[in-house]
Parts: sequence; C-alpha cells; structure tokens
Amino acid sequence: MDRPLAGLRILVTRAAGQAGSLSAALAERGGEPIRFPVIATADPESWGPLDQAIDRLEQYRWLVLTSPTGARQFTGRLAALRRSAPAGLRVVAVGPATAKELAAGGVDVELMPQESRGAALSTAMAPHLAPGDRVLMARGNLAGAGPAEALRALGAVVDEVEAYRTIFAGGDAGPLRQALADGGIHYVTFTSGSTVENLLVALGGAQLLHGVRIAVLGPETEAVARRHGLTVHAVAVEQSVQGLVRAIIEDHLEEREVSHTAMAYPTIRPRRLRRTETVRRMVRETVLTRNDLILPLFVAPGKGVRREISAMPGNYHWSADTILHEMEAMLELGLQSTILFGLPEAKDEVGTGAYHEQGVVQQAIRAIKARFPEMHVITDVCLCEYTSHGHCGIICGDTVDNDPTLELLAKTALSHAQAGADMVAPSDMMDGRVAAIRQALDRDGFTGVPIMAYSAKYASAYYGPFRVAADSAPAFGDRRAYQMDPGNAREALREVELDVLEGADIVMVKPALAYLDIIYRVREAFDLPVACYNVSGEFAMVKAAAAQGWIDERRTVMETMLGFKRAGADLILTYHAKDVAHWLNEER
Repeated sequence: MDRPLAGLRILVTRAAGQAGSLSAALAERGGEPIRFPVIATADPESWGPLDQAIDRLEQYRWLVLTSPTGARQFTGRLAALRRSAPAGLRVVAVGPATAKELAAGGVDVELMPQESRGAALSTAMAPHLAPGDRVLMARGNLAGAGPAEALRALGAVVDEVEAYRTIFAGGDAGPLRQALADGGIHYVTFTSGSTVENLLVALGGAQLLHGVRIAVLGPETEAVARRHGLTVHAVAVEQSVQGLVRAIIEDHLEEREVSHTAMAYPTIRPRRLRRTETVRRMVRETVLTRNDLILPLFVAPGKGVRREISAMPGNYHWSADTILHEMEAMLELGLQSTILFGLPEAKDEVGTGAYHEQGVVQQAIRAIKARFPEMHVITDVCLCEYTSHGHCGIICGDTVDNDPTLELLAKTALSHAQAGADMVAPSDMMDGRVAAIRQALDRDGFTGVPIMAYSAKYASAYYGPFRVAADSAPAFGDRRAYQMDPGNAREALREVELDVLEGADIVMVKPALAYLDIIYRVREAFDLPVACYNVSGEFAMVKAAAAQGWIDERRTVMETMLGFKRAGADLILTYHAKDVAHWLNEER
C-alpha cells in the first residue's frame, strides 16, 4: 500500500525549520500535514559556556549529542571557532538524524543509541565508560536531567552546556481549536516534551485532544504526554522522521482493522460475560493473590510482648520471641512476606538503635530467619522511630541534614542485611539514599539483597495511626521539607527515575488510596515492579466505618485491593493482609 495515510489530516507541531521533512514524509504516504509549530529554536542567550567548553574539548573523553538541533548547533560553533574535534574524543549521537548532522559537520560518531532516556543512554555507554571519564553534553535549555544523571550514576563527570534554546512559537490557535472540535484532525504528532506542553498552552488544556490519536517520537515524549493526561497511540522508538511516520502507519492500519470488525448492539452484549460467578472469574482482568501482599509488623523491646495498637485494631507490638507466633499464623494463611518496623528501647539524637547489632529489628530478623527461613523479611530503613526528635535524619539547626544522614541510613541497611534481611526498604526520602545503600551493601558482599525504595512518599495526613504505633511523630515541625507535596504528580516520576538510576529494584508509592493516579503513572512510565503502601489511616478509616456498621468490611477491603492492582501495583503493603489472605482462601 503506497499511500496508507490517504484521507488523514495530521497535525505537525515541531519547529517551522524542522517541520518540512516530517510534512514531506507524511504527504508522500498520502497524509495531509497541517503545520502548527508550537516551538522554535534559537541560539543560546550567550555562546560563552559552549565556546569555553569547545576551547577545552581536549579535556573530555566523551561528547554526547541527543538531538539533531544540538548536533547542528555544536558543529556550527566548531566551524565558527575554526576548531575540529580532537583525536581521541569519543562521540555519541542519539538516533540517525543526530548522527547525520554530526557527519555533515565533519564529526565521526562512535555510538548511536536509539533513545535519549537515561536508562537507554547508560545501557549503551556502560560497557565503554570508565569511572571518572569527563563527558560534555551539548543540549537544549529544556532538555531533561535523566541522561546526565544516568551517566553520573555510572561514575562519569558530566558537564552540560546550552547549545540552543527552545521557545514558545504558538500563533493564532482559533482555527486549530475549531478543526479539533469538528473532528477535522486525525493525528497529532509530538517530537519532544516541549511540543506537548506548548500545544496544551496554545489550546488551553488537553480536552480537545482526547478524541484525537496521538503519535510521539520516543519514550521521553511519550512520558510527558502521559503525565499531561493524554492517551498515546503510536510511539516511534527509532528517533527519526521515518520512524514516526512508520509508527503512525502501523497504528492507523491496526485501528482501521479493529473498526472494520467492530459490531454494535444487539450482536454485542457485554452482559453475557457477567451472568455467573464462574464466567466472571474466567474473564476477570485484575486478580488479587496472596503473593501480592506484604504485612507490616512492629517490633518492640522485651520478651513476651503482644500489645494491641489502639489506633489500629488487630495490629500489635511484638517482641522478637512472640513475633514467631505471628510468622506461623501468616504462613498458615499463605502469606510469606513481612516488613518490619522497630520501636527501640532508647532513643538519641542520631538514632543509634536503628543500626545497633542488637537492635530490636536485628534481633527479630535473626529469630525469624532461624525458625522460618522461607519467610521473606523486608526491613524499613529510616531513623524516625529511633531519634529523640522524631525526624528521619541528623538535625542541623531546624532541618534534616541530608548528606550526613546517608551514612547512617546505609549503616542501618547494612546491619539489617548482616542480620539476614532478604530486602531493605528506605523510607526516609533523603536525596541519594538508594545509591548510598546500594554501595554499602555491595561493598560488604550483599549484592543479592534488593532495595525496595519508597520512591514517591508524600507528606500525608493518612500516617496518623502509624505514628502512634511506631512512636515516631516529630518533636517539632513536620516532614514536608523532605517528603513530597501532595499536589505534585510529575515530581513523583522524577523521584522514581532517580531511584531507578541509583539502583532501586522495586519502587513504591505511599500512601495508596488517594494516590492511585500516581501508581498508574509510575506503572506506565517504568518497567520495574511497583509497590504501594495501604497506610495506617486508610486502614483505620475502613475499620472504624465497619465497626459502626456503615460499610461491609470484606467487600470494601477487597474492592480497595483490586483498585490498587488495577492501577498498576504489583505488591501491596497492607495491614489488612491477614484478613485478605483468609478471604482469598475461603474463595478457593
């Protein structure tokens, strides 16, 4: 089929100077390109930083260009300064279009990864990059931090310089709004995150785009579009004009095939598959199992302790001996994973009990693994339960001092691994703590101990009962200076990406119930397992309402658990775990 896009009107949003090649490729395959450039590229406000970098180009081992515009600007500046790339400089171009621009400027390319995402770039360069290698990245002013952070995580010293600016170039959007409202646009193309954001500014939001098919260039652009609530239908993994055109063609042909076979009522009756419980189970899209559940438990000093927590009915403080009874009960129900929180015998300014060899959590780990080696023991890594001030790190003045705290968190995680923990879970929200813990574990030979990071942990009012249970309320102030603002969603993806780059094996969203959108966004953006924490306030509300007879506890809890799974959670930390396991066993 020579003209598979015939009859389709396709919006091209890239800069006017770059729109020609995409428009021509679409027209060649039968499409009608509609140009509405929402961005323009301009020279940097000052050439000084780039010129200085070119002057000391011999000091760099690597040059990384992530876009054709950056490559064109860089080689143009080389020519203007009458310089050339020095021998020994290794050059990375993301995508064939970037490589082509560099070749046109007389610069030889050694590596050509197809994506500029941090993970893809680090994967391509990791076999060749040595710790301490100096890397120059010439990029646009709006380029994301992911690629540079990924290379820094590999030990590179990265300098980022501005080679061009991306600026808003939206014109009169009235006719475009009308065309979208009338269904006159079939596809909208985005070639960068800035094209997404600037078109939404021009249109006054995303509403007019909900009935249009969205095609994007690369996963980074896809992530931006999804963060703004857009449904992405076609993603060009190969970052080139032809790659984007192929993605649109493939999506259109698939969509047309589906629409040709679609039939309406009365032929199609969805209720046929809802008639009996058996058929409902057969076609159920989201299934909850006991393997999805992690039960949080609280370890207290002493012996023979089994003390109910007033704010959390059915939950207890356990000592290292009595917790073995709870392990036995869990295993009988088919639960094999717990996360431990500690209540120390004494507290001090630096949370010594968190990393003491004979700390309450360390004792409990050894007791559990000796009696029940099959139990998967996860430990919460934080200092708030152990410090006299109740904050998650070392206090300097009236704030938590991030970097000195990292050493204590790493020391805590290592002590847990040495006691036999199967997994560690840092919940402190200090910057860089995953990398610090990973390095400490690896240095001591615990390369096989995974990290479940509390990656998107919000400063939430839902934690109230937990702070009673763990005796961890701050003595002054609150934790909003290090836990996330509940109004932020895009920031959650940045926090998760940083934890992934630092070595997290599982990422977590906390709380869960009011943050289902965050769970969904994280699941869509990352391939790692995603956990969510059904926190104490969420648990207590259900228990209180059920005690009053206002809700059916079993149905409410099971519906909530399915909601977490449906949003994208692979693992659920919940105080309901034993009840849920019991109910699941009854349904077998």
